[in-house]
Amino acid sequence: MKEGGDFTIMICSDTHLGYKEKDPILTNDSFTCFDEMLTIANDRQADFVIHGGDLFHEHKPSKETLIKTEDLLTKHVFGDSRQNFRVATRLGLNIKETNISIKLPIFIIHGNHDDPGGLGNLSNIDIMKSARLVSL
Repeated sequence: MKEGGDFTIMICSDTHLGYKEKDPILTNDSFTCFDEMLTIANDRQADFVIHGGDLFHEHKPSKETLIKTEDLLTKHVFGDSRQNFRVATRLGLNIKETNISIKLPIFIIHGNHDDPGGLGNLSNIDIMKSARLVSL
């Protein structure tokens, strides 16, 4: 645990990845902002990120948006672990995996754009979780 028990936490929401992805000028804006946010979190050695929902702009984002998101998360999440905290839960969290090293844990909830409703109650955030990129 850090000296004095202090933590550095980044809180964000409504990244809306994939917003205006067909616009020739704005196509990468949401990804650029998300990349900058995760870069700041890593530069300041945040202990973890809490994302308040609406990771994606569309409930069913394009494959291009999913791949760009996975690439950004892979770039920022995996690396030498610097975790100085414990999580009291039985949920399957990527930080408890023994075969991967998580540098920047991201805890995320579903927003209305990420709604897991419908058949199987799964969303694209669940895909990010199954790839060990985020924790729900």
